[in-house]
Amino acid sequence: MNASSSILLVDESKIFLTIEKQFLRTALATLHEAHSAAAALTLCRERLPHLVYIAYELPGQNGAEFCRMLKQEPKLSRIPVIVICEESRPDQVAASQRAGCNGVLVKPLDRLRFLEVGRSFLVGIRELRRSCMVTVRYRGKPGDFTTRGLDIGSGGLFLDSSDHPPLGEVLRLQIQLCRPGGKGPWIEATGAVAWINTRERPGKPSHPPGFGVRFTDMNVQDSGLLSDYLAGLERGGEKV
Repeated sequence: MNASSSILLVDESKIFLTIEKQFLRTALATLHEAHSAAAALTLCRERLPHLVYIAYELPGQNGAEFCRMLKQEPKLSRIPVIVICEESRPDQVAASQRAGCNGVLVKPLDRLRFLEVGRSFLVGIRELRRSCMVTVRYRGKPGDFTTRGLDIGSGGLFLDSSDHPPLGEVLRLQIQLCRPGGKGPWIEATGAVAWINTRERPGKPSHPPGFGVRFTDMNVQDSGLLSDYLAGLERGGEKV
């Protein structure tokens, strides 16, 4: 990932484009924008962006039609396209998927979900991570465990533990979004062990022994609670 990476944002609304650019303010990429499918296709031919976020509803051709045309051009077909559909419009989602899009988002946009989907195609979209101290229960193959989470983001968290499951093991997680002993809400997620930190081989010397978990599934309600919690940490609303 380098400074030559680029992201194209397509929406006729300048307000939505401003919101999306704010979401991507820490991305290691150049941001381009277009206001129609035709303009977006022209820009793709000229600039070959590494990722496209495009609104479904546009003047002229819609986001699904743009995606279909882009995927038909060999030079452009590998560009990932994320279509942003209107709320409660499963027909838009279905049309976008038939057109070959790589991902779908639904308005109103959730910042963490927006970044999470984009990050799966472009690693330069940074994940907001915050130091924390939360209670985590997890279920793995040997049984149930309770430990502390020491940093958390939209894509995963780090668990303080001298024992660790093997890399790749899938865990069921329950996370209380507050300091131990507090009254914060519990959320649930599924995650996979992504990396391990040991005293002998510390991947991150600043961290104690433990392991990192990458979230693989979380329902919309719990994702919203996590977003609110992270926003509170970003504002300094909870001492960690």
